[in-house]
Amino acid sequence: MSSIRIIKNISALAIGEVITRILSLILIIYIARYLGDTGFGKYSFAFAFTSLFLVLVDPGINTVVIRDVAREKKLAGKYLGNIIILRSLLSLIAFFFIVVVINLMGYPDETKLAVYIVGIYTIMTSFSQLTRSVFRAFEKMEYEALLNILERLIFVSLGIVVLFLGYGLIEVVSVFLIAGAANILLSFFLTARRFAIPKFEVDQQFLKYLFKEGLPFGVAFIFVTIYIKADTVILSIMKGDAAVGWYNAAYQIPLAATLVSAALMESVFPVFSNIYRSSKEALYSAYEKFFQLLSIIVIPIAIGVTLLSEKIILLLYGKGYENSIIILQILIWFIIFEFLSYLLYITLASINKQRINTISTGICASLNIILNLILIPQLGIMGSAIAKIITYFTLFVINFYFISKYLCRISLFKTMNKAIIAGLAMGLILFFLRDMHLLISVTVSGIFYIFFLFLIKGLTKEDLKLFYNR
Repeated sequence: MSSIRIIKNISALAIGEVITRILSLILIIYIARYLGDTGFGKYSFAFAFTSLFLVLVDPGINTVVIRDVAREKKLAGKYLGNIIILRSLLSLIAFFFIVVVINLMGYPDETKLAVYIVGIYTIMTSFSQLTRSVFRAFEKMEYEALLNILERLIFVSLGIVVLFLGYGLIEVVSVFLIAGAANILLSFFLTARRFAIPKFEVDQQFLKYLFKEGLPFGVAFIFVTIYIKADTVILSIMKGDAAVGWYNAAYQIPLAATLVSAALMESVFPVFSNIYRSSKEALYSAYEKFFQLLSIIVIPIAIGVTLLSEKIILLLYGKGYENSIIILQILIWFIIFEFLSYLLYITLASINKQRINTISTGICASLNIILNLILIPQLGIMGSAIAKIITYFTLFVINFYFISKYLCRISLFKTMNKAIIAGLAMGLILFFLRDMHLLISVTVSGIFYIFFLFLIKGLTKEDLKLFYNR
């Protein structure tokens, strides 16, 4: 695996996620401002609710595609054809359950219609995600980045126009259907031209293999979706739309960071899979270096957002979202465990221990639901934020134990201490600059963090050889 390709893939996905997340935030900010906390709560609920049914459409098969096609490129056409047929059937089943369940829950007509529309968009997205798996297997992540940016440009531009014209929730979510349709058409066109043409030859034994191999990933995805999205659904039921709006306004900030971590780790997944086949020691080295790198990235983000949460919330959403400030100060800390847990997740998958991911995510999904049911009645949206942090901490502890058992044990203190020291020093600088303009305080403190990190040798040229010597 050439160093240039590793850098290109990581850069493409990371930059693509940054751009697409910025574009998504722009639309979310407008939605939150124009529709208010109640309208934004309905919008957030529609996406959270429908995502709980997405696993019916993709029971872990996309991850199998990345792993297998990365090892044997000529299989791409067979995988595409069989999965498209299977996914079409599963999509009908998933949408049926979405309609039935939302009607049983007794939500008003506007909310139900929004759920129907978002459900269709979610299913459309699952087909375009199949092509993303092929891009990643061929290590051509720049295609995924470009298509994601294009989709975001479509729904952000149309969504803002719809809001400016005075339309409401239903018209806004309908914009996603247009963007989703364009995404599917371009994704499959590019896949057929550059990588593989789907071979529509149903192979029952092959489908059984996909289900068998994908099931651990699929079940893990169910559990992950539960502890990411269930809090929004539970909040909606217990505390109403406004509480969901406040919570999700704060949640969008750490979510932006976690999507970048996902881009980084998913670009590394096929690389780790190939490394493990040739050298366990090389995977150990790569794992340790990425653990250190992620610590260096995420710790200053958590510290900085905590200190600047009031400015960030008021700047993005306005005075109607003061209740989101304390929630952001709590929620931002879960990203430390999310960043590192994602690395543990893909490392376990790379060494064919994906069933451990199923166990750990299952424990955390159950824990998250229990914590939300206990804490929300007592603490409201703050209880949901605390539940999320405890959940991700538990996930990290479990998966770190199994990585230490099956691959290698690293010292958390040795790996993270310098990032923590530099982060605290940056936080001190930021505290004294807190009354300055947000852009100035962030820029100055960020420069200081990087300088201090190199000063204490928390990041050296040797660390960067992970990218240049492989």
